[in-house]
Amino acid sequence: MVELAKQLDDGKGLKKTVEDVKDANDRTALHFAAREGKTEVCQYLVEELKLDVNVKDAEGKNVCFVSVFEIIGLGTFVLDIYLMIALWDAIECI
Repeated sequence: MVELAKQLDDGKGLKKTVEDVKDANDRTALHFAAREGKTEVCQYLVEELKLDVNVKDAEGKNVCFVSVFEIIGLGTFVLDIYLMIALWDAIECI
């Protein structure tokens, strides 16, 4: 993941490059990783690149919403996000 991300860096810096990658519905790499339950990828994006977990897609869904409400069974993943970034009151799930 790290090597692929570095290859995509077009000189804006790795964080900005990854943040700018979105689909037609404004879903980010973090949205997709959360939806697919890719905990290690999410951890890298949040802890290393410091991506915003509250960023919303075109439908107004943030990462927490995607991981909990669209993919049943990832409740522990969401708890991991809370613990990883220690921002209990900063994450807006709904």
